[in-house]
Amino acid sequence: MPFLNYTNRINIICNDEQNSDIRVYASSQNNHYYVFQENLERVKKEVKKNFPEIKFSEIKIFVEAYRDAYRKEVQWGDLENPLTDKIDFFKKKVLIAENMNRTLDEIDSSTARFRIIMVSGEKNIATSEGFRPFVVKTKEEIQKQQVPVKSSLIGTYEKEMEELFYCDFHNEEPNMGQPVIYLNKKLGIKSDMNSDLRIRTLIFSKCFKELLKKSIILPDNEYKKKLLKYAQTHNDQKNWEDISELYQNSNVSANEFYENLELDEFIDNATQGYISEKDFLEKYLEDKNRSDIENNFTGEEQDEA
Repeated sequence: MPFLNYTNRINIICNDEQNSDIRVYASSQNNHYYVFQENLERVKKEVKKNFPEIKFSEIKIFVEAYRDAYRKEVQWGDLENPLTDKIDFFKKKVLIAENMNRTLDEIDSSTARFRIIMVSGEKNIATSEGFRPFVVKTKEEIQKQQVPVKSSLIGTYEKEMEELFYCDFHNEEPNMGQPVIYLNKKLGIKSDMNSDLRIRTLIFSKCFKELLKKSIILPDNEYKKKLLKYAQTHNDQKNWEDISELYQNSNVSANEFYENLELDEFIDNATQGYISEKDFLEKYLEDKNRSDIENNFTGEEQDEA
């Protein structure tokens, strides 16, 4: 790579436990590496601010693996169309980008280090610090290490109110704007939700849909965007940004747009994935079957009496 101009260079966050722009895994079994570039919104925002004259399609993304003097550099698309491996949470498998030279060659996965570099011509747009990959035995282990639904995705608060529950965006610091579910404190709904999986399934699935709709209509904070990014992992064909833009360019009210078929399909896919990942449905059926058996047994005893 030629001499680069580093003016206004953006820092890329990689393999941070809490918030990464790009994640890299390396397999100890086949000595291949895997790159996940599904969270580049922050980088794009910084590029627009620092390099407004440069198009995303002109910015090439390079993944460099190195150890001592040995270097291996592979282009993983551009900022407009980054090449990325993905996790199919429904099928619980890793989907890899095809035709990528991902072998580490002379570098062992246990000692490898990586760096991500984004360049346009001789201008360095963004660079990461050197970092170690997350080491797994096989690529199938990657999806087990990922926790797509974090506790902060949707908050829960108990509140003195008339309703059993409702959802909205929190209006107090320190979690201003966070999607939240408010639970009736006086009736002990939180306790019921924790002890009864059927109640939890009902509340979370209903509120997840409602919060997702409102977030697409007005994605005006990082909490909402985090929820939308998660929903996107369950939608290969639909993009939340396109749907949001469709609403912005329409002349209909939010309530009217809620009937839009693309929005409806996006939300249904995300909700099914959300419930599936939390094993809500499976546990609900287990509880329901157990209750049915107990009810039938009680009924038989009463009939005999």
